[in-house]
Amino acid sequence: MVEDDKPAELKFDRNLIDDKGHLQIEISRLDPEYAIGVEKESLRILARPGSFDLNFLKASILLLFEFILIIVVTVTGSTFLSSLVSVSLALFTFLAGHMVNFLKEVVKTIEATELMSVPHCHGPMVHEGSQWVTNLFRIFLECFTKLFPNLQRFRASCSVIDGVDIPLQVVRDTFLYMSIYALVAFTVACFIFRFRQFK
Repeated sequence: MVEDDKPAELKFDRNLIDDKGHLQIEISRLDPEYAIGVEKESLRILARPGSFDLNFLKASILLLFEFILIIVVTVTGSTFLSSLVSVSLALFTFLAGHMVNFLKEVVKTIEATELMSVPHCHGPMVHEGSQWVTNLFRIFLECFTKLFPNLQRFRASCSVIDGVDIPLQVVRDTFLYMSIYALVAFTVACFIFRFRQFK
């Protein structure tokens, strides 16, 4: 509700926020004759601002984790690929890693419409008769989004700019996420390197 061009301010208990820092808000209209015009961009949840220096340090640590993950994937690729292809792999990892959330939305759109289409675009990409192509593409995207590292988890620049405190749990969870991928990548790299040594 907006009065005098000022947004309404609602206070809530911090216990409503779960361990991951998520807060679920459901909006419904009380009177069925009135519509609610609320968009995602209209809602702002501001946490109490913490120290900018500490927040900037947390964001820098998350960025460091992202670089470490990209380097680990590149090193793994360099054990069996040429240098040019390894650099291309690093670039692909960076670009595709930041598109994982978008690809998940594409999968949800395919599941909801049973057609191969892209969110916010008009019309399907294939005709309804080519259902096996749609299913194959959906399965490929599901596997890709589950196996490929989601680099959006390391993005914290918006929190720093908006002055929203980055929870320490986010830093810890991101470190564990990066460590699992790094461990798997280094295991694959060691296995391939040993195989090439004894060849």
